[in-house]
Amino acid sequence: MNISNISKTLLAISIVTQCANVNSEKLSGSVDDTLIVTATRTAMSIDDTLAPVSVITKAQIERLKPRDMLDLLSRVPGVDVSRNGGPGSNASLYLRGSNKNHVLVLIDGVRMGSATLGTVSLQHLETDQIERVEVVRGSRSSLYGSEAIGGVIQVFTKKSRSQTRPVISAEIGSESAKKISLAAGLANEDASVRLQLSREESDGIDSQIYDGNTDGDRDAYENDTVNLSADYRFADESTLAISFLQTEGENQYDQGDVWGANAEAAPFSTFKSRAVNVTYEKAVTTTWATRLTVGNALDQSEALDANLPAESLFETERDQFSWQNDVTLSSGYLVTLGYDYYDDEVSGTQEYSITSRDNQAVFVQLQSPVAKVVDYHLAVRQDDNEQFGTKSTYNLAVGWSIDENYRLILGQGTAFKAPTFNDLYWPSSPWSAGNPALKPEESDSIDLELRANFSAFNLSFNLYQNEIKNLIAWAETSPGFWQPSNVSDAKIQGAELSFSTALSGWNVSGALSYTDPKNEATGTTLARRANRSVVVDLDRSWGVLQLGFTVSGQSARFDDVANNDKLGGYGVLDVRVAYDLSEVLDMNLKVENIFDKDYQTAIDYHTPGRTFSLGFSYAL
Repeated sequence: MNISNISKTLLAISIVTQCANVNSEKLSGSVDDTLIVTATRTAMSIDDTLAPVSVITKAQIERLKPRDMLDLLSRVPGVDVSRNGGPGSNASLYLRGSNKNHVLVLIDGVRMGSATLGTVSLQHLETDQIERVEVVRGSRSSLYGSEAIGGVIQVFTKKSRSQTRPVISAEIGSESAKKISLAAGLANEDASVRLQLSREESDGIDSQIYDGNTDGDRDAYENDTVNLSADYRFADESTLAISFLQTEGENQYDQGDVWGANAEAAPFSTFKSRAVNVTYEKAVTTTWATRLTVGNALDQSEALDANLPAESLFETERDQFSWQNDVTLSSGYLVTLGYDYYDDEVSGTQEYSITSRDNQAVFVQLQSPVAKVVDYHLAVRQDDNEQFGTKSTYNLAVGWSIDENYRLILGQGTAFKAPTFNDLYWPSSPWSAGNPALKPEESDSIDLELRANFSAFNLSFNLYQNEIKNLIAWAETSPGFWQPSNVSDAKIQGAELSFSTALSGWNVSGALSYTDPKNEATGTTLARRANRSVVVDLDRSWGVLQLGFTVSGQSARFDDVANNDKLGGYGVLDVRVAYDLSEVLDMNLKVENIFDKDYQTAIDYHTPGRTFSLGFSYAL
């Protein structure tokens, strides 16, 4: 890690914190009582958790008007996003410098993603369907198992009790973009139901800078989403809740030079994802609560290219079950005991030698009472995977309340990532094949966090290191023959700073990140990850009028593993205005990249220039 950069950051923290002391006149520390569940799988306030957590609330989503989920997540410290074009195009999210398949994504507790590719298409998630997002940074396999090397992202959809009044929203924007959404619900003391439908269309941009004889075409995108939720409270105070989210659509893409009768054909792919969750919760006694969850996830993608000999379909269906018990001891300690099960089944045009595998896990967590001085969390989990056997992981975190304003937290944990079906069972050919002998990728991480909470100022500063072993990549195992192999290790070191305050009537919040992700064998920087990034939001309200600005930027990055292809850094400015035309009608206008900055986050792929969107929302 660059010590000079860290020293400068610590100096900035010292100056800002001293300013906070002056501005708040040393008032008692503020407490953020926002409840989160992802960090420990139990409800607790952000201030009480011992994990590095970021929460994006419903109010923030409505204020920021992000164009998609990746745009929203780019505000989280430690998050880096790389895009292959415009709306709906392939994109990658890197959390704390780890690989794009090193982050676990949950939707309402349902484990999402493709078991063949190993990633989740976050770019297709509509933000107007989202209630809030919780991002836990750092290793969390001790509670969630595979994938949680860089962290966990949990998306909570809007639920039946969050809105009962019918609302219709419409939006138009650049590249002939159009979006419409209709939401309505019913609720009484015991039951509620809510339905929201939305559709998005865009002519898109020309994604690839050079794409052969289809150069210059626009790559269109469309997305249809349905979100349904319902809940019922029984006489014994137990509850049953159901959620259903489905997104499907298609996006065009570029293909390079193609010859033949279909040389001018525009290829496109279709996508479909679904998350279904049924949860039953009951307080068995005053000290014992139990939760049973049954879920199903679908991830489907299909390339429809006139130049391909056949359609290319990949589908993952995941059935999952969880049983969690939370027991509060007389001493105030909270013990969590749980069992997780999921079964992945893949299908499509590729004939894998093995098409399903299951994973069972047991975990236990101990949380001390929230003490005035020292508290701790300990979690241990063992996964039993049908393909590679057992894997044990743990997390330990200790918090020290220095005084009423400052808190110091030290955490350490392990994590792993199971090989994908593509890694293990890709169909054999004369030049390539899957590798069933692969070992899981493993990590060992440590995190140090300082929190400063004042009545008018909040700050969090993190230093972390994550060592990842057995990284999987395609390698030439014999002359002319390629297989996925455990080829290298990586060491990732970084620092994160997030803050929020109020200055002269403006609400100011931001995040700064420094990441140094290195391949241990070659010393090169891992591809498509910027070393430094910053995002700052400034917002102010004058009654019915709201004005906001976002300044964001990133340093240069390498696009290849050998670090030969370098992409320059950039900075952009976004502006947004919202106006309440009446008690039931709202208007919002947003202009992104207002200075029309030309930049790339993936080599040879365009990013949108200056764009605008104009929207209206009417409550019936």
